[in-house]
Amino acid sequence: YSAVNSIADLTTQFRSLLTAATNAASTDSSSVTASATEMLSEMASLLNTQYSGSYLFGGSHTEQAPVDVSGTTYAAATSPSTADTSYYQGDSAVASVRVSDSQTVSYGVTADTTAFEQIMRAMNLVANNSPLTTATLNEALNLTTSSVGALGVVQTKISNASASIEKASAPQTDYQSYAQTRGSAPTRVHVRPGQAHFCP
Repeated sequence: YSAVNSIADLTTQFRSLLTAATNAASTDSSSVTASATEMLSEMASLLNTQYSGSYLFGGSHTEQAPVDVSGTTYAAATSPSTADTSYYQGDSAVASVRVSDSQTVSYGVTADTTAFEQIMRAMNLVANNSPLTTATLNEALNLTTSSVGALGVVQTKISNASASIEKASAPQTDYQSYAQTRGSAPTRVHVRPGQAHFCP
C-alpha cells in the first residue's frame, strides 16, 4: 500500500508538470522532457519495490525485477499511442492469502495493470518526444488523469483486502491467545479418597 501511495503521489506531480506545460505561453521542452525521464525512472524503481527480498509487483515472479524501461525493452512512444506493457517482465498471477478454510483474499497488484501502464506510457511519451507538440502534451495529460482515477481504484482494492484479512484473522488470533492461555494454565490435582483427577 505504501508503494502504491508513492506511485499515486508521483503521478499527481507529473500531472501538475503537464498542466503547467500545457497552460504556459511557451514550453521549455528540454526541461519537461528531462523531468519526465527522471520520473519514468523513479516510477520503474517504485514498481520494482521489494519486501523481504521478494518483488511485489511481478505476480508469481518474485525473484526478478518486474519492470525494465531500458530502450531495448521499452520502446519510445509516439503520439497517438497505444497501450504498451513491454516494460513488464512478470506474469498475470495475483498474490493471495488463505485466511480460513473457506476464504481466500486476493491482495496483489501486477505492474502491467491499467493504472500503471497509463502513467508509464504518459511519461514515456513526454520523455522521448522533443520538441513537445500540443497533441503529445494533451495525450500525456489525459493518460495521467485517467491513471490518477485508476490508482484510486487500486488503493481501494488494497485497503479492502487488508480489512478482509484483518477481519478474518481476528477471531483466529483470539482463539490462539485463548488456547495459549489454557495451555499455560497450571495443572490442578483434586484428590478424593481412593482416586485422583487431573484437571488442565
